[in-house]
Amino acid sequence: MAWAWYRAGTVSVTANSDAVTGAGGTQWAAGNVKAGDAFIGPDGKIYEIEAVASDTSIKLRTDYQGTTASGQQYAMAPFAPMTQAVYSKLVELLNQLAGELNVGSVKIGGAATEVALAVLGDVSLEADDSGNQITTLSRNSVSRAALLMLATAMAPRARVGLVNDDTDNLHIEVSTDGSTWTPALSLRNADGVIVVHQGIEDELGNPIGGGGDQPIAPGDIEGAATNTTSILGKLAADGTKAMRELDLAALQQALGTIVGRNLTISTSDPSGGADGDLWFKVT
Repeated sequence: MAWAWYRAGTVSVTANSDAVTGAGGTQWAAGNVKAGDAFIGPDGKIYEIEAVASDTSIKLRTDYQGTTASGQQYAMAPFAPMTQAVYSKLVELLNQLAGELNVGSVKIGGAATEVALAVLGDVSLEADDSGNQITTLSRNSVSRAALLMLATAMAPRARVGLVNDDTDNLHIEVSTDGSTWTPALSLRNADGVIVVHQGIEDELGNPIGGGGDQPIAPGDIEGAATNTTSILGKLAADGTKAMRELDLAALQQALGTIVGRNLTISTSDPSGGADGDLWFKVT
């Protein structure tokens, strides 16, 4: 029912009867009146409406105490507490959204330790009228976290963002149990340096470098073996992509394995060998 009084039409009442009949355009069953609302009869007393049978018929919870009369003025108004009315409206809204949202897969509110909003299925974020789409995860202080959590069957396995380490550094961490986290990479907020926490391996599991919370910097690969047979070269000290060191024996062995031929890399002129062998003269 609307929040205003409803007075359309007239009523007929009978002494000691719980039946009320409407006329002259009453529309009680059209959402204007519901069980629990108040009915003020021609006798001026307030009665509770027990049921709405039709637009022209209602039943009172108690018998009408006035005299029998017809064509009389009356009034009806909501009598339920406001909280009940709000709850009813919320249920109605959720029912209306049921065709678009899977009601039950969305949780809104809850205790601080609960999920504030959980949506099942794919989620798309579209740009606003300006053409931008900016999503912000904010924390209250550096002792708190702002993270994107990645999970398998709701079990956290990786996270990216700002952890509660009293810094503004960006972290990438992994976990096998969702409670203990192993740092992999971090990006220092102060200077943009990438720090490798666990080292780097090639696809065969051979260590390349990194580890020990030290950054990979021009001039070396931190943590790599000093023996260049384990790697073919190191980054140039001046930060260019040129190789500072090159182990010819390691390169010869690697290329020979790839091409399936005997391969020689030497500063000398080609000599010996058989058909199909490869010889590279380095000057």
